[in-house]
Amino acid sequence: MDCVEEDTDSIILKMGLKRIYSKYCKKHKIKMKGDKTIKWNLEELYGAGEEQKRDEGINTYNWVGIRFKENVLGEDILANS
Repeated sequence: MDCVEEDTDSIILKMGLKRIYSKYCKKHKIKMKGDKTIKWNLEELYGAGEEQKRDEGINTYNWVGIRFKENVLGEDILANS
């Protein structure tokens, strides 16, 4: 996962990570991995954990302990290398 790095104080919405990952795979013409593989990689390689929060009646599903690298939000990570 080129777009994340370990950060024990950070949280990423699962939906947001999946969106960025999907764009990355399309841009680089590679097949997306399944949810189980993504989960294994994030937990084993980055020490991330899963979290579910309920705030004002809305459930959010998150990855805890990782953050997007700085260039991801500008989507530089999607550019061809």
